[in-house]
Amino acid sequence: MTVQELASGLGTSALVDELKAIEPQLSRRQFKRLLSTTIAQLLELDPDIKKGRARRWARKATGVKPSKKALKAVGNGTANKDAESAPDDTEAAEA
Repeated sequence: MTVQELASGLGTSALVDELKAIEPQLSRRQFKRLLSTTIAQLLELDPDIKKGRARRWARKATGVKPSKKALKAVGNGTANKDAESAPDDTEAAEA
């Protein structure tokens, strides 16, 4: 196995583990929407697949439309800015 194959396997395993951890916290409908959005985002990483096709394939796979707001936030980098501006636990402990 090459280093790239190992890295992609670790990334996939981490993603699956995170989705399994989140599943009990969400309703079935919310989880399927999250899963559909995740699939669409992964498909968009392929340079040959356009956004519309990725969203269609994700919808066919899960039966639920991917969240436009989540896809838009990730595309604009808004999700990262929100995470960075969130207060850190270490800062709260020091105060």
